[in-house]
Amino acid sequence: MNPEPKSARVQYKKPPIIERVLRVVGEVAPENFFAKFESWREAIHPSFPDYEPLKDWRLNIEVKDGVPVFTDAPPQVIITHCFSRKSPQGNKLLSMRIMPSEIALHLHRDPKKPHYFEELFTEAENLVPQWFTHFGVKACSTVALDYVNLLSQATTPSFVHSNGILVGSMLTVFAGVPSQHYGIIPPYDCQMGLMIDPQRPATFALRVLGLIMPQKHGPAIRVDFHSEVTKDSPKMSAQHVLAETQFLHTVIVDQFESLFTKEAKQTFEPV
Repeated sequence: MNPEPKSARVQYKKPPIIERVLRVVGEVAPENFFAKFESWREAIHPSFPDYEPLKDWRLNIEVKDGVPVFTDAPPQVIITHCFSRKSPQGNKLLSMRIMPSEIALHLHRDPKKPHYFEELFTEAENLVPQWFTHFGVKACSTVALDYVNLLSQATTPSFVHSNGILVGSMLTVFAGVPSQHYGIIPPYDCQMGLMIDPQRPATFALRVLGLIMPQKHGPAIRVDFHSEVTKDSPKMSAQHVLAETQFLHTVIVDQFESLFTKEAKQTFEPV
């Protein structure tokens, strides 16, 4: 029997989430991608009017006698095609990144209001099936959902003091540090992985990164929640991808409720 998350689906007026990302990896023939990319760009232009290709140059290196050396092979350029939708003030609200075998949707935080999973899922309901059909995606092997949380003076002011952020009062995994201390200070990078469902299989990963910020910005801690379903071979259809996206959201909600302390969640203003 596969365990299902038991999310209470609590929503908050002021969650510290600054970005939500859905990433889908599929099986796409390279010739299909390159032949149909321009028509894809035209099709989504009304919803994503801003376009910027990001180039990543990769050099070829091999190891000889234990020493890395450059080969004669020409460097490769990997292009990630980035599309975005912005507010009238120029703030990025939603962006999409696409590569030959992958699509990712990024829901960014409007400075004046929080965003919710339903907004990201609505976009996915439209774009994932469209991506399947347009590029002839045969099946998908990976669905991943990421929530990026930022703890700072701007998002959690009641937990910021002269020595930094009271991370032990906010995150349950830091609440029981046994040695005597006055606070947990950056830099630190703590990671943990959990097997959620071995049959699916579904996993969850937590990363807490204590950032060293310029003094004018004050202290900040980045808390990343990552949930993922990966199959041994591409098996998932567009509808399976959407169903797993909803499942992964409930996984993150359950972990959010468990990992943030009661005191922290009260400052997020549950509704």
